Amino acid sequence: MAVHYLNDDSIDPDYYRAKGEETAANVLSRLHSCLKTGAIVAASYREIKPGMLKVGRVDPLKSKIRARQFLDRDRGKLIYKTVNLIDVKNIDLSQYVVLSGIQPRGGTLTGWDSARKILECILADKTLPLELNSLHWSQLEVLCYEFLRDSGELKNLLAPIGRNLYEVDICGLASDGELLLAQVTHSGNKKITEDKVRRLGAFAGKNRKLIYFGPSSSPPNESRVLFISIEKVFDQMLKKNSKLIKSMLKADWVKS
Repeated sequence: MAVHYLNDDSIDPDYYRAKGEETAANVLSRLHSCLKTGAIVAASYREIKPGMLKVGRVDPLKSKIRARQFLDRDRGKLIYKTVNLIDVKNIDLSQYVVLSGIQPRGGTLTGWDSARKILECILADKTLPLELNSLHWSQLEVLCYEFLRDSGELKNLLAPIGRNLYEVDICGLASDGELLLAQVTHSGNKKITEDKVRRLGAFAGKNRKLIYFGPSSSPPNESRVLFISIEKVFDQMLKKNSKLIKSMLKADWVKS
């Protein structure tokens, strides 16, 4: 992986901090930290090769940080700070769209804990277990939407699922024409459940259906909200449309 801050050979964070380049200093500090502890890295180079992630490991013994000079046809000589990765795989994002949809926004070098299970399986050439906990929360939202559509409860979607909405994750028209609003969560934390249901309940009214999808261990105490367990959703969709779930969790798309 490579980052560019100033055309300078130094790889010392304090050097850049002394120059007032705090962002560069922080990024280089993180690179040095990765070299000490080891890390799984997913590197995106959208301008060079869109639709691809380079996934590999930073190994404390085999990886090194160094300054390397490259010649850019538009900008001339550029000095990048690079760290070599091992066990590298190039991932075609069209074959695993979730990795494109959940990438962190902004930042040159940032954590990506929500993708940890997926990236670990990529490097191990393993398939995620065919179980509910293997799904990323964004995939669970899609699964709950498909559950509503498959059951005939939801006729049309009115807004994008999940990320662009705060109080609700699914907004659409029910089969009877009523407005359907749903919230989806993996969390069994009672405080989180209470907060999410409280916010969902604010939409209660005439000609509206409110649905809360969550773990069976944490049902909401709200008469205005229909509760459907995510375990039920997963089990039912696995029986009716196993191809969908298997496609979400498959690992045969990995390319060396």
